[in-house]
Amino acid sequence: MIVMGISKILSSIIFGGSAVCISCGRKLRRERFSMIDGSVGICSECFKTLKFTKRGSSFAADGPITYLLSPLEYNGAAENILRAFKFRSDFKNGDIINTIIKEFLEGYPQLHAFDRIIPVPLSEERLNERGYNQSELIAIGISEALSVPVDTDTLIRIRNTVRQSSLPAMERAENVKGAFLAQGKLSGERIILVDDIYTTGSTMKNCAKALIEIDAAEIVGFSAATKIRKESPLLI
Repeated sequence: MIVMGISKILSSIIFGGSAVCISCGRKLRRERFSMIDGSVGICSECFKTLKFTKRGSSFAADGPITYLLSPLEYNGAAENILRAFKFRSDFKNGDIINTIIKEFLEGYPQLHAFDRIIPVPLSEERLNERGYNQSELIAIGISEALSVPVDTDTLIRIRNTVRQSSLPAMERAENVKGAFLAQGKLSGERIILVDDIYTTGSTMKNCAKALIEIDAAEIVGFSAATKIRKESPLLI
């Protein structure tokens, strides 16, 4: 069992002998969890549906992105957890996802040498509606693991778009085309570009194009989960 945050003893005192699974929503005895953080966690049954990618592997990415890193495949419990984090403000889900990410990043020491972590930005309207940017919260977790600063100023969204998840794959590229602008100069810096989920790659590709226009030298994509299946050895 992976235990995070406060100790088992303190958790037991505060929350009793049970916790709630953030994937299936069931309240279960704490010993039935594979990951637990206070009053919530991932039960052993849901944990079995998590499909972890191989340590030291990467995915091909679209556009000027060198490669994509992602610890999870987007299905099963991973889909439930990320959707609740993204659309229902379930921040404990984000904490658990960030724990998985930090453990995953131990296999990629080369990322410590990158210059900035840039999350995919939300439109002002969507940010006001939701109150937070889930990609930024993931980027903060990555920053804590790598000691690389998060930059939320350089890349901005200049056009509202329809939610990508509501569109068929063929319409997603057009939906985000020209939606992002990069400001200033990156002058040969190496960037980790972060999104919560990588599906068709249209959003990340358009963000990367904007960063290349202000002289980013290299862009590596990072998502908490991906729908891409074909992994390849990571070339360093």
